[in-house]
Amino acid sequence: MNIIIRQRENGKWQAIISYKNKKGKWLQKSKGGFEKRKDANLWANEMSFELQKLEKSGILGNEYTLEEVFELYLARMSKSNNGNSKISKELYRNQISIFSDFMKREISSIKSIELFNFIEEKRQSTGYKYNVNISFLSTLFNFAIKRVKACEHNPCDLLYYDKSDNDSRIKFITEDLYQKILQGAEKDKLKLLIQLLYETGLRVSEALGLCTQSVFDSSVKIERQFLRDKRVLTDELKTKNSYRTVPISEDLYKKLKKATFDIQGRIFYDVSYNMIYYHLNRYGTSPHCFRHTRATILVSSGMDLTVVAYVIGDNINTIMRRYVEINKDNMENKFEFIRSII
Repeated sequence: MNIIIRQRENGKWQAIISYKNKKGKWLQKSKGGFEKRKDANLWANEMSFELQKLEKSGILGNEYTLEEVFELYLARMSKSNNGNSKISKELYRNQISIFSDFMKREISSIKSIELFNFIEEKRQSTGYKYNVNISFLSTLFNFAIKRVKACEHNPCDLLYYDKSDNDSRIKFITEDLYQKILQGAEKDKLKLLIQLLYETGLRVSEALGLCTQSVFDSSVKIERQFLRDKRVLTDELKTKNSYRTVPISEDLYKKLKKATFDIQGRIFYDVSYNMIYYHLNRYGTSPHCFRHTRATILVSSGMDLTVVAYVIGDNINTIMRRYVEINKDNMENKFEFIRSII
């Protein structure tokens, strides 16, 4: 490890520390703009001390980017799951995708305050909590520390999980609200997508990935999804339960079969995520709320929960814990029944 202190042409002092990585390549850390030589010396001594600590811990010279560590983690996941981890890997990619701006960065250079400010800005602009995304990223940094020795500290330690209940979206969409949303959509394809979401409770990625060849016998076969971040159609769905066939009305079936599609067969190739989110936001709801609505309607109809779980594409516990709301359209009928047995 070598230290050079030099004075630049502008009269400022610069400190340069040279060291080798594990491949024998010389690397540098430098800082300039010091008014006095002693200030440059002080920074160089403090930095060399930190570098020596990293060298002893085996971290110095491991210039891994966040993306490289992520790929190493996925490779390890594949081995530990005997190669049967396509769905888990795709789920992890989706959760990490919001941190795309950090992926090319050297992982040891990512600071806690950067991630904190990034998450706070995302929360304020979207209204989402991103708790799951934070958990995934924290796991990745722990892997970088313990297995790869690519960094010394986990910058996610400064982040917090938002446990507030400030979700003001209308999660159960009544028939009246559904009609308003439908009538307010100017584009026919957007109307068709809204009808599909309302009748099926599909995830928006599943709906946008629907292909004409998957529409048959008044039903839709869910076998693909369209990934927003990569803008790609994939046959890897969120979970094993996501692969299913969902019944639809004859009216919706005819409209889907008549709809235009692209070279891949995608029906909603001309409807973007932003278009559907922007339209639904005007009515205080979101695409995912159609999922809550359909699950609630099916459960309140008295349908077998195993069938509900199959149609929604999730397990029974998740259906009851996360998706079922109060069915306001059916409330008066329930009240009448209660009155009859009083």
